[in-house]
Amino acid sequence: MSCRELGSTWRIAMRRKAVLAVTATLFFGGQVYAGDWGTTYGTMALPDTPKAGSVRAPYSSDSGRLIGHMKLPKCLDCGVVLSGVWVEGSSAKRCDSAEDGSFYWGSADLEFNADYTSFAGSWNYCGAGAGRSWSGKLGVSKGPAQNR
Repeated sequence: MSCRELGSTWRIAMRRKAVLAVTATLFFGGQVYAGDWGTTYGTMALPDTPKAGSVRAPYSSDSGRLIGHMKLPKCLDCGVVLSGVWVEGSSAKRCDSAEDGSFYWGSADLEFNADYTSFAGSWNYCGAGAGRSWSGKLGVSKGPAQNR
């Protein structure tokens, strides 16, 4: 392939990526999503590029969503951290107060690897108690979601 053909192919690929990014931004209300992340609790959509600020990440378990804030890393080898609450339509424990319109929620803290392709973290019920494991990988299906 000649340099001219490579340049033309690259420009076409960049145009397609730009169109997809604009479409995703319009569809998801301003956040561009990286695609499907296979997680312990179902498939989740997370922002394409990590940046400090608010995040609302829907996931497939019980109409779930993770609502929180992403913090940028403090070092080059560190990953971003997403802290907030998970909220679902139902779970094993009903909380005394509601979050985002549901009585089924808890705290969540996820730490991503430096290249933003996987995360490991923990969650609990109603913002208290022992943390349970929550992990995920970009573009990987983990099969059926576990129930909380």
